[in-house]
Amino acid sequence: MPGIGIPDYADAIVCESWLVGSIGTATSQNSRVLTHEVGHWFGLPHIWGVSNAPGVECGDDFVDDTPITKGFVSCSVNNTKVCSPEIQENVQNYMDYAPCKLMFTNGQADYMRETISLGLNKRDHLVSDENLRATGIIGDKPCSVKADFYSLYSSICKGESIQFYSQSQTGDTNGTLRWVIDGGSPAISYDTIVDVAFAEAGEYVVKLIVSGLNGTDSLTKVIHVYDGNNGRKAPQSYSFDDDVVPAEIQRFNQDPNGVQWQTLAGTGAEQTGGCFFLQNASTNSTGTKAYFETPFFDFSDNNKPSMSFYYSYAKNSDTQADTFRLEYTMDCGKTWRIFPGIPSTNNMAIKTGGVTSSPYFPSSSEQWKKHNLAASFQVLFKNKPSVKFRFLFAGDSNASGVNNFFIDEININNDAISGLQDQFEQNINIYPNPSKANFIIELQGTDVNNYGIELRNFAGQFIYDVTPETV
Repeated sequence: MPGIGIPDYADAIVCESWLVGSIGTATSQNSRVLTHEVGHWFGLPHIWGVSNAPGVECGDDFVDDTPITKGFVSCSVNNTKVCSPEIQENVQNYMDYAPCKLMFTNGQADYMRETISLGLNKRDHLVSDENLRATGIIGDKPCSVKADFYSLYSSICKGESIQFYSQSQTGDTNGTLRWVIDGGSPAISYDTIVDVAFAEAGEYVVKLIVSGLNGTDSLTKVIHVYDGNNGRKAPQSYSFDDDVVPAEIQRFNQDPNGVQWQTLAGTGAEQTGGCFFLQNASTNSTGTKAYFETPFFDFSDNNKPSMSFYYSYAKNSDTQADTFRLEYTMDCGKTWRIFPGIPSTNNMAIKTGGVTSSPYFPSSSEQWKKHNLAASFQVLFKNKPSVKFRFLFAGDSNASGVNNFFIDEININNDAISGLQDQFEQNINIYPNPSKANFIIELQGTDVNNYGIELRNFAGQFIYDVTPETV
């Protein structure tokens, strides 16, 4: 409240996000808390008086057109004759506690204007000529030039178009906009809204240049245009054994401290020679966030697609609330959805690395856990022609630090083919194993001449055909 000896540094309204508006973390019940506090900042007491205790006794707020009231914490708009049997009390007033707030009275508006005019805690500065001119409300001071624009998507399929909307200010009725979109059609535009088509896949720069009386400003953003056709067929495997990030894996870093997905040699699931990991423990920053995306996959002729991967992770503390999720898109990245059934980071830690404040690195196969995606994966992606995946980890923004997170052996399969492979597994021998040169594949008790045999590497890339011999 003004006029009670508030020091300048404390003269403010502090309000948590869950008490502002009615979306996100907020609710409609608390959506007018900030409005209520602004009333206090302008000198208004609660409608029942100067206490914080509604419903105790009938009281007055010293405003002529608000009736005497006890105040309310719930909404019974037609049952508010509490202090006088003839008068409905103002339960919907912003200065009450009831959640159905929607009004200040004319008397309250006059009360707040008087607070301003009296200059309590310098409130009169809000309407002074000096302030009104400095903020551009009166006078001829032009606003700053500011370039700003947005689009509904940051990724589209090739051959599609995307609209860009200017939200710029020029401070001048004669101000100008100029779009420059290399590779787009049109490549140049001067409109507030521009619809741009991209014929080929690639990464394109979109630039908006804004000019006005106070100079020029510009803003540049990047749009990703993908060819979602001709994706990779299952099976595909990513094991990170060679300490090289596969060329088809795209990494995106949203952490200002530079933490991003990288390979780690010598540590992997199933005693493999490497893995993919986030070295979160290398920094004390909170809320680290990074993700990587797979190439597109073509499941159009795959009736039983499936995926599996290994993970290993330790929480930095018992209360750690990091986030890991697998996302997918079937429209070239315009929309991403969360794949269901992925274990929480708490369960991941329980099954692998536990809790440790020291930098975590898995040291045994017991600290890796395989997660299989079969039934729900098949329901979502059976015979779908264009699917792309994103592995995302976000550190707890309220924690003092985040520990390392590991992924390995990402396998995308066609279980219809695997079912055929299962017929051979109990009768197959490969020797010598391991081998750096020649080796023998031996199938016993099966007419192998009826089947083709291909050798592929861990990425699923074809090497050569094998011609079987009956012995």
